[in-house]
Amino acid sequence: MSPEDFMESVTRVAESILQGGVVVFPTETFYALGAHYMCSSALGRIYRIKARAHGVPLLCIVDGPGKLADLVEQIPAEAEKLIKRFWPGPLTLVLPAKQGIPEALTGHGKGVGVRWSPHVLAQALVRRVGAPVVGTSANLSGKPPAALLEDIPELILRSVDGVLDGGKLSGGLASTVLDCTVSPFKILRAGAVSREELMEVVPLSPHCSE
Repeated sequence: MSPEDFMESVTRVAESILQGGVVVFPTETFYALGAHYMCSSALGRIYRIKARAHGVPLLCIVDGPGKLADLVEQIPAEAEKLIKRFWPGPLTLVLPAKQGIPEALTGHGKGVGVRWSPHVLAQALVRRVGAPVVGTSANLSGKPPAALLEDIPELILRSVDGVLDGGKLSGGLASTVLDCTVSPFKILRAGAVSREELMEVVPLSPHCSE
């Protein structure tokens, strides 16, 4: 893809998001369904497209720690250490949510899940949108995530407003999800960053929701 084609594709999909649409875009592991983090109608569509239970929060993708100010009230000091060590990468941090964040992102709790994807297209998309982008796996709830566009159910592809093609993605383990609103931090979902790697940086709760 030429630089011109690259930017044209990113701009087209970003415009769909800015107009309240839902899109498919690549991350470093799997394809994701995306929307503007503050667009309630688009967030509701994602739940319907995935047949996902309401109350299960959606995660957000940023293009660097600077975007956290849109989502997060404060960043705990221990979380700062994790950001420096593991971002960009497959580690989702649940951080204290800023007032006014949609319930679709908090699940009626006090935290919002955020990660910084290293995928060049994901970063370019968030940068072009100028705000965090919701990123949840482009699959039906409970089904395997897709590392290829052709593995995404046709029902989903017909339901979105734009697709950003990143070719074959690496797949593997999904991001680790770590709750940083409790002390010590607690693993909510095991994934690509192991407990041992995390404990080299911060103490963790012996209990987990894996």
